[in-house]
Amino acid sequence: MSLLQLLKINLTLCFLFITNINSVNAQSINNSDNKCNFITGKYSDELSDLKSFQSINVKINNYKNWVENSLAILTSRLGDSYIEKKYKKKFAAKITVNYLFGTCVYNAEVRQTGDIIDHIDYKREGILQSLSIKLIDGNIANIVGFKLLIKDTRNSESEILATLLLSKLGFLAPRTRMVDANINGNKHTMLFQENPVKEFLEKNLRREGPMFEGDETFVYELLPLKLSNLSLARLENKKWVGLGNNALKMALKAYSTLQYSYMESRGDINSNHALNIDMLTKDNNNLRRNFYEFEALVLSMGGSHGLGINNRKFYWNALLNGFEPIYYDGMINSELLPISFALDNDNLFYYSKKFLPAVKNLIFRVNQLNENTFVDSALSLCNSQDCSKNKIKTFLHNVKANLLYYQNKIQDNKNSILSTGKTNYKINYIVDSYENDLFSLLPKSNLYFIDINSVGKSNILSYKCNKIDCIEVNIKAEKLISLMKNTAIDLENISIFGGLYNDNDNNTESTYIDFLDTDIKHSLGSRISYDQKNRIIKFKQSKYNDWALLSNVKINNISFEMISDYKKIINEEKIERFNEYGLTGCLNFLQVDFVDTKIKTSGGGCEDSVNIIDSTGNIEEINVDNAFSDALDIDFSDLKVKKILVTKAKNDCLDLSFGKYFVNEAFLKECGDKGVSIGETSEFQALKIIASDTNIGISSKDSSLSKIDYFSGNNVNICYESYQKKQEFFGGQLYITKDNCIFETISKDNNSIIIIEEKESN
Repeated sequence: MSLLQLLKINLTLCFLFITNINSVNAQSINNSDNKCNFITGKYSDELSDLKSFQSINVKINNYKNWVENSLAILTSRLGDSYIEKKYKKKFAAKITVNYLFGTCVYNAEVRQTGDIIDHIDYKREGILQSLSIKLIDGNIANIVGFKLLIKDTRNSESEILATLLLSKLGFLAPRTRMVDANINGNKHTMLFQENPVKEFLEKNLRREGPMFEGDETFVYELLPLKLSNLSLARLENKKWVGLGNNALKMALKAYSTLQYSYMESRGDINSNHALNIDMLTKDNNNLRRNFYEFEALVLSMGGSHGLGINNRKFYWNALLNGFEPIYYDGMINSELLPISFALDNDNLFYYSKKFLPAVKNLIFRVNQLNENTFVDSALSLCNSQDCSKNKIKTFLHNVKANLLYYQNKIQDNKNSILSTGKTNYKINYIVDSYENDLFSLLPKSNLYFIDINSVGKSNILSYKCNKIDCIEVNIKAEKLISLMKNTAIDLENISIFGGLYNDNDNNTESTYIDFLDTDIKHSLGSRISYDQKNRIIKFKQSKYNDWALLSNVKINNISFEMISDYKKIINEEKIERFNEYGLTGCLNFLQVDFVDTKIKTSGGGCEDSVNIIDSTGNIEEINVDNAFSDALDIDFSDLKVKKILVTKAKNDCLDLSFGKYFVNEAFLKECGDKGVSIGETSEFQALKIIASDTNIGISSKDSSLSKIDYFSGNNVNICYESYQKKQEFFGGQLYITKDNCIFETISKDNNSIIIIEEKESN
């Protein structure tokens, strides 16, 4: 027998031995029944792609009651058009999703969706209706809630092209495609569109936060009274706001700003019913520019229907301290000219000089798009003969032509009134004007104004104002959140959230760093100092939860240090994951381009000692000691880190999500939970990781792909784990080239993959 043959036999025996060790010490995670007939972790990329599924089947469990409800909608109409709320009850159903590589079957809740009667139709083959579907388990392309719409209710293929173009340019727009659907045995081609909820935000690299929409209570539910001019906005994600006091404070501040903007648009003396973009974006120039460009692009696609304030949706970006618009129901028609409003006075705002920079920049950005790539993407989503290459190119041509028309109209506009845009009214005037209209039309109504400083107490202080006077009342947090979610429609006692009466934010300050030419925002009482010669910036906490934020800057060869004297924290159970500004870290970096940066922290009492968000570049070293919870948390980023050192973290030493990460070497000690946690569709690669005195060495979960050249673990309970934790993701993948983990243990579920190529000899 040759030496080569002996070597092959020994390697084979070694591999079989290692495989046997892994299987003996493997722990199976049974977090849910397998809903798919394939390993989802193996197909994470395909499953996350909206184009990947071939068809969808919907089967209502109680079909008889479903049909009775549908017939009741067709025969009972309010004002010949409105679908009443009582017909939108939920029905249990089974959803089957078909892929080239297998099938998934999920439990779901299904209901009728749509405000008016065009969302249901009776045809020879059966009833065709628009559906709102919430998956109880599983997801479709990371989507848990979505709609199957009758095509014509959204102008069919135009909706796909509009949402695709908006997404390509970085705006918030729901993913949309045409789909072959089988509804209770009847086949239809329908429009699939995701709901703008948590999963939608994360797919767009935003943290979950307050979301709002135009409140149509006065439009439809009180339709006969014709009170639409009183409609304001309402909170959408009530459950998230109920997470804690900081979430409620954040939502109250955002909601108050939005309500004032709605009140202003309703009461504008010039009948200018557009929203005040400057008010909504506050002092953030990037948000303001984005908002103006969004409005201009939607108009240039013929989507003015989606800019009516009753139809609008918004996301409060707490990290940037302003609103972002979310596209919804534009009824797109690119053959229309950019302005198509029933009220001519709306043109006062949309043709103002403020829109000129936005339109010019849009012309440049749209022209920069690769037309062939856009056409290919659109064709893969349309799945319809109506969506030909020529029609897609015509859509793009119309949008470009409309933008040029829009630019010329603004430049040619000589009317001085039109050039000024919206009138800026004082908040007191705005509220008083709305109150007069409200109490005149609905004398028994009430407006609530909240004392935000009382949030966190057993009762929240508020002023309840009616036609006669205002009185001080207490309100429970649960009732306040319900008021934010739903305007009470009992005509004897209509209640509306009016805003805040003490909206001053005195909890923050800024320190200007001249060699960076930027401000570092930080909590009141904490201190920022800098040594320009040695290029060191120091953050000194005065309280355990003090924080600092550096954002929107490029930093080159700079060191950051956080100093905390607080080693013990009182009332740990009361500490919330994020503060009212959406920050989870003591030392935070947002939209930063790193070059050869060093970061060092010790102590502190935040959810994360260091949190890096939506950032890029190369970091030389990160050193974290004595973390209250997670030591280093990186989200939505694309980073390379040369060296990471963590000693003592109550939770994870390194937590990575929604990004691409490369680490040369990491030394992790005394991690209360995980040495490295990779999740939420992240791609992670490391050359060397050394972990000791840690519960779990490496965890790759929720559609993440992790590749590690060498891992060494000492006194680690579970060396490796891979599984699906959250409904909106799939299984994880973990590949170890060389392993030296003592007391080898592995934990995974049926949808995930762990492969160890070589076990190091000790």
